[in-house]
Parts: sequence; structure tokens; C-alpha cells
Amino acid sequence: MLGCRQEEMASYVTWANLVAASGMAALTYTTNELNAESLGIDECRIGIWACSGNVPNAMSLLISDAGIGIKCAALCYPYTLDDGNFADVAGTSKTFGFVNPTVGKSEKDLKLDLPLLIVRGGGQSNTDILEV
Repeated sequence: MLGCRQEEMASYVTWANLVAASGMAALTYTTNELNAESLGIDECRIGIWACSGNVPNAMSLLISDAGIGIKCAALCYPYTLDDGNFADVAGTSKTFGFVNPTVGKSEKDLKLDLPLLIVRGGGQSNTDILEV
């Protein structure tokens, strides 16, 4: 739909380059399978960075026990979770064709024992922010 795969998008590649230049491993991905050992990555020290419509995938990792050692997350201008007051994630998922693995989940399902940064873009209302 966008002319390239997500991990090929310049925004993702340059963010990964910035992280790598800071001395951290940075991966762009297409699945939830991580071959940490073959890449020399300590799978007990994983941080997640996601933006926009990819955030529901990251949120699903913060909700589930995927068997990887997620230690922090940074979510930029995110679609997070729907609740009884709005269904922005579901509507956007339908419009743009991304999977919403957080259907039926709420902030109560999040594992909040890790640092979480949520960056909001301009022009949004306070109701668009996931309060945790």
C-alpha cells in the first residue's frame, strides 16, 4: 500500500541508524520472531520503539508474555488502545489495513513494571493519551 515494506521505510531505517550510532543494537522487523543469539543481542535487555499504527503491535508485546526480556518502550505519536469512549485504533486499522492485536485489551493489561515513554504529536486532545 505504501510502496515499500515497513522495515525499508527511511524513517525506520534512520531511527535504527541513530540508535545504532548510540551503541545499541537496532533492528527493523517484519515479524515477532527475534533471532537474538545469532545477532549477538542480549534477549534479556530488549527495548521497543514504535510509532503511529505500529504501536498496537508493540502494545501487544507489553501486554503478553512473549518470552523476551522487554525492559523499556518508547511509543511515538501512537495509536494505543481503544476503550468504551472511542475506537480510533479499530477505525484506523480498518482504514489502513493494519492488524490490531490489542482488541479487547485495556491499560489494566499492561505490564507497568518497566519504563514507558509515550510521545504525543501536536493537535491531539488530552483524551488521546493513554493514562497509566
